[in-house]
Amino acid sequence: MAPESAGAEVDAGYVLTGTVRNMPDRVRISTRLLAAQTGEQLWTAAYDETLSVERLLSIQERIAQQVVATIAVPYGPIFEHELARTAHKPAEHLDTYDCLLKYYYYRRTIDPTLHGEALECFELAVMREPKFADAWAGLGLLYLDEHGFGYSPQREATDPLVRAGEATRTAMDIDGQSYLANLAMARLRFFSGDLEGFERSAERVLMLDPNNADALALLGTLYAVSGATARAQPLIDKAVMLSPQPPGTYHLAHAVIELQAGRPESALAAALRIDAPNWFAAPLLVTAAASLAGRDDVARRSSARLLDLYPAFPERARQELAKWQLDPKLLEELLRGLRAAGLEIA
Repeated sequence: MAPESAGAEVDAGYVLTGTVRNMPDRVRISTRLLAAQTGEQLWTAAYDETLSVERLLSIQERIAQQVVATIAVPYGPIFEHELARTAHKPAEHLDTYDCLLKYYYYRRTIDPTLHGEALECFELAVMREPKFADAWAGLGLLYLDEHGFGYSPQREATDPLVRAGEATRTAMDIDGQSYLANLAMARLRFFSGDLEGFERSAERVLMLDPNNADALALLGTLYAVSGATARAQPLIDKAVMLSPQPPGTYHLAHAVIELQAGRPESALAAALRIDAPNWFAAPLLVTAAASLAGRDDVARRSSARLLDLYPAFPERARQELAKWQLDPKLLEELLRGLRAAGLEIA
């Protein structure tokens, strides 16, 4: 049956097909993901397995899990195809699922312009669907980035941390089983300084959706900056493993872990992979790591970029860094590196 016919029969946007080829001592299982309307191939993979009756069920289960974890995660092939579909639609024509796509697209680079677009989308979504938990959760997560990064400031509104709390609690009241609502609650507790509450909420998120790469990376980053590096490392490693194309922002946690361990050269290598050109945290980490590693040329370029993105950062550095519940050792290393790069930290 053609993918168009199969998709229409079950009202599906995508069709997953597969073939099995028997060989003398093994079996090859090939899978393809197709767009149902066009038949376009979005992804393919092949798995070679040693064949035995005893292992047949375990092989099927493991490959099914691998396929689902690859195609359904943020930044996987379905995400990319759906993102292209919504790229040029105005906010008033987007549904809540489209807003979630915009949110993940923003999370890829933590770009302030994309934050504003996702925020507008979710503010409209909660008016259209006031009983949809994920819409409120997305709004809460974006308010938390207004607090954490100063993005899309709403001067006449209440404190963004207060608005984030209201949106997040609304999401939890509607659906306490929503992984996104629990993720927003974890971040809310973190930024509020409740690290024990953050850990409880983080465990809840990991129980609800253990294979969501973006949630793993986000929680791993928060564990890393607060000093729980042993907890952070496996989460970040799993996020990278699950992502067909891991966003560069995932490497922030690696840079932080290396900096805390007193390995500035390794921290610099990780920081240079962050690939978020308009997020001031990226040149901040590169500047500190480069200066501590003796790479003054890199430190000069990255400190200039930091000041381009955030001219007042040297005067506000302690205030900004205090929002992130930084481990004292990490804070000391960051400030030492920034000062070594020539920034006059107040």
